[in-house]
Amino acid sequence: VYAKKGFKLQNMMKGHKGIVYSLSKMESREVTYSAITNFGNDFVAEDEDEDLGCNMILSASSDGTIKQWNTDKYICLNTFEGHKGGVWKVLMTEEGFIVSASGDHTIRMWTEEGNNTHTLEGHTDGVVSLVELKNGNLASGSWDNTIRFWDMDSYKCLEDHTINNVHCHLGESMFYLKEDDILLVGGKGNIYIIDILEYKVIRTVTNGLNGYAISSISRLLNGSFIVGTSSNQC
Repeated sequence: VYAKKGFKLQNMMKGHKGIVYSLSKMESREVTYSAITNFGNDFVAEDEDEDLGCNMILSASSDGTIKQWNTDKYICLNTFEGHKGGVWKVLMTEEGFIVSASGDHTIRMWTEEGNNTHTLEGHTDGVVSLVELKNGNLASGSWDNTIRFWDMDSYKCLEDHTINNVHCHLGESMFYLKEDDILLVGGKGNIYIIDILEYKVIRTVTNGLNGYAISSISRLLNGSFIVGTSSNQC
């Protein structure tokens, strides 16, 4: 954890046994517990008395787990187990569900207490990225070269809207433009621009990428996009 001012290292939160692939901020809220018990590298919150603050994040790891952290006291509050492969992406939906994408080909939905409420199946290879759309549904990217869309009322894949032949390379290589309903997906040497309303690729960008795989896409304050690639450049 780094300080905003001066970018000074404040602390490190340890507990995962593999690479941490994804971080996601949880909505601010008061969380109170009366006892914190240390089990190895994890901390278990047992009751509701002691105020732990409201800054919490989620982490996803190659060890197959998701962890919930309190960043005020630098402790792990919960560990979510159930995936049979590394977890590439984790996010919290506006409805308060925690959603994870894994190399075991599945997407799982969790409560904040760590209960796995639904498992979404349909991909035939590792699921590496997720975004929540403004209609509340999910879009997922996979090494099976498909982009799938999931209805969050039925928890089913919208099969008729699956987009084929689109490779999503890594967990941060999908970026959603909420205001335009446009999804950017980074593959190997190209960026696919997908119209969510039409469920189709409307443009493929290759210029300047020179065949390199896209590891991350983000947006700058001036509206421009920045892309990380396997060439060690942005």
